[in-house]
Amino acid sequence: MTYTRADALLIVLLTWTCLSPRLYADEALPEGGALQLTIRSEDRDVPTWEQAYVGHALDRLYSGCSTKVPYDPDEATHPRPTQLTLITGPDSRRVVQAIGGSSAPFTQMAFLEFDGDDVFRYEDCQPAHALPIVSIMEATGLQLAGGERRRSAGLTSYEPNRIGWRFDNDDVKEGYLDATVSLKYPFLHDGYYSNKSFDGGLYFAFTGRFSQYIESRDSAPVISKRFNPKLFWRYWLGDDSRYIDFGLAHESNGQNINSEEAYLRAREDFILEGQNPDFARDYISRGWDYLSLDWKHAFEYSHGNLDTYVNLKYFLDDGPFQGEPEEYNDWEGDGVQRRKEYDGVGFLAKYEFGKSFCLGGEALRDADGWVLDVCLEKVSWEYTTGYDGMFDNDTNRLEFTVDLWSFPLMFWGQKGYNSDLIDYYRKVDSWGITLELQSTSTRIW
Repeated sequence: MTYTRADALLIVLLTWTCLSPRLYADEALPEGGALQLTIRSEDRDVPTWEQAYVGHALDRLYSGCSTKVPYDPDEATHPRPTQLTLITGPDSRRVVQAIGGSSAPFTQMAFLEFDGDDVFRYEDCQPAHALPIVSIMEATGLQLAGGERRRSAGLTSYEPNRIGWRFDNDDVKEGYLDATVSLKYPFLHDGYYSNKSFDGGLYFAFTGRFSQYIESRDSAPVISKRFNPKLFWRYWLGDDSRYIDFGLAHESNGQNINSEEAYLRAREDFILEGQNPDFARDYISRGWDYLSLDWKHAFEYSHGNLDTYVNLKYFLDDGPFQGEPEEYNDWEGDGVQRRKEYDGVGFLAKYEFGKSFCLGGEALRDADGWVLDVCLEKVSWEYTTGYDGMFDNDTNRLEFTVDLWSFPLMFWGQKGYNSDLIDYYRKVDSWGITLELQSTSTRIW
């Protein structure tokens, strides 16, 4: 079963609003019963009245599940960082495990029952019956308004983290390994949206892109293609699925050739090494400072979610970090080409499919217990153009992601500009296959 943090927090409010703590104050757990609650590998205390409530809520939850199947004891006895255990007798207990991962533990739950040496898993349960249990676990793991400060979200994804094999029609025909690492960190707040505090928060983000040329260049060099530190303020628009970011950023490729003489020497070095002299182009320095405004709005549908983004950049003529931008060079022979002619206005639509778009599940469980899941995960379209001569130089990118047994495999293609910072003004066809690795709080693309 899948739940969101918003579901859990809504239910905890309904639970504590509609059910007085006195309701179960005089009741107790079954004789010999005991309640153990672990949140993020830490044991937590549960008030006496709440223990009785949890016992009743578990009775209602388990009795409302329509499927009870045998479960692997070895897997069931593996402790989770977040789980609730209700001991109901000498050899029996019920265990609710949060198996959604350490960064978002309440996104998926397992309901288990131990009876002697037998273990059963309850499935097809009623969400209305499950969410009160989730809410108790969630509320115990968080300090709400009036209590101690919540734990910081820490490092989370900014742009998606990716690694895969990429082909550009202006680069080596064999393709190359391409990786993007992108993280953000909150300052002066915990990184979570809250309707009980101010509606904004300061973040620092960093995105880096690196490409390794395996079997196509001597020594398989790693070429730095993007360094993008950014400081931005996020203003939430009513919940954590809608916001506006205002940012100041620097973007460069970390290279050092900024003169014709240095470029010609690099070409000569590649010729002496028996390599393509055009490889010297990868070391031309590019750099800009820019202001940014990013807007997101999410829509929920019965079979999935649609996230829409508008991303705007304004490239500065004299920025606080870069100073004057390093972009076109007369000696490259391509004329005057400014970044603002090719970038600065972007739109992204990303549709994430629900579980109804999966093949497999319990029906395809093999003899070793491995579930053969193949899910249609996501399709997205991104459009970029410049704000100087808007729609004159367009870039379109299409992505299609399939979840193959927990491997998020993305197939993508791009036609247009900004294939990398060196060739931002050259029209390039690109395509590839990529693993997209995300944490719990992904911003774009």
